[in-house]
Amino acid sequence: MGAMSTLIPQIGITGLAVCTVTGADGKRKPSPRVQLLPCGKFRGLNGLPKDAPAWNVTNGRGKKIAEAINSRATPFVIDYDHQTLYAAKTGVKAVASAWFSKVEWVDGEGLFAIDTQWTDAAAAHIAADEFRFISPVFSYERPSGEVIALVNAALTNTPNIDGMADVAVLAIQSLIQSEKETTMNDELKQQLVWLLNLPVGATEADIAAQLQKIIDQLRTGPAQAANHFDLAAWLTDAQTAIAANSAATAVDPAKYVPLADMQAVQAELNKLRLAVNSQQIDALIGPALASGALLPNQEAWARELGKKDLAALSQFVETLTPPAALAGMQTAGQTPPPAAGEALTAEELAVCSQMGISEDEYRAARSG
Repeated sequence: MGAMSTLIPQIGITGLAVCTVTGADGKRKPSPRVQLLPCGKFRGLNGLPKDAPAWNVTNGRGKKIAEAINSRATPFVIDYDHQTLYAAKTGVKAVASAWFSKVEWVDGEGLFAIDTQWTDAAAAHIAADEFRFISPVFSYERPSGEVIALVNAALTNTPNIDGMADVAVLAIQSLIQSEKETTMNDELKQQLVWLLNLPVGATEADIAAQLQKIIDQLRTGPAQAANHFDLAAWLTDAQTAIAANSAATAVDPAKYVPLADMQAVQAELNKLRLAVNSQQIDALIGPALASGALLPNQEAWARELGKKDLAALSQFVETLTPPAALAGMQTAGQTPPPAAGEALTAEELAVCSQMGISEDEYRAARSG
């Protein structure tokens, strides 16, 4: 930063046109919008500055100056011919011509007061074309000449900047631009409300909050490492992916059948399975019963086993051995059962041992 005085700020005094409009009565009327500083490099008609190549207000610096003014509680004064600066020396009372508290910086154009409140006297002077220009007082760095703060401004007829446009033209252009910006802002707001699916009447704060929510979601997704996000490209990629997925998962009628038909086929298959299973169980149990290897009181158990596990039933039947005592057949192929209490033969005892049954159970089975 360039050197600056610590007691008295290095100041510049320049001239800017007072923005006015012409009323229905043909008289000039002061506008609440007044340009205070130009944008870019400028010099005074009196040869100032002497300690810098030129004064300069960049867009970045202009925004900082605007922020400082808007954060101040006390309004700024616009006096007459800089009487505020010279009152102590000349003894002339410094009278205000206007006050302002809010400003805006317009890139490429400059700093504007937007709420200027003119006194009746100043308004009359401007209407009578007795005063036409604004002269701002500002502090700047040297030797760079960069403007760093606005001190105040004055209503004057001795501007220090040449080539300013006619005041009426400036005022009309300002009004037209303001109307265009308002229309564009309204259209943009409606588009954002539609895009973000917000209710009609949503405020700018609602729009900003919803936009931030979406931005936060996108930053945690594929775009989290990017400095910017191309919404149009993302939508195109998403539509392409959806179309490709739909084509890949399209149902071919030739490869599928109705659910009802499939269920009917499954039911028929189950019936066939049960029939085949029943025939296989009969094929295993029938010979075993006939040979005596399987006792009649074991048939129900064996059939249940076959329904659950046909292989297990087959394995069980293979382990059965018909009793040797039943090999010799008498009267219709039946061996007379032993009388109650009669001792069993060695072969019959072997059968009991093999089947895991008692002698009484064997006698009962034989009787049955």
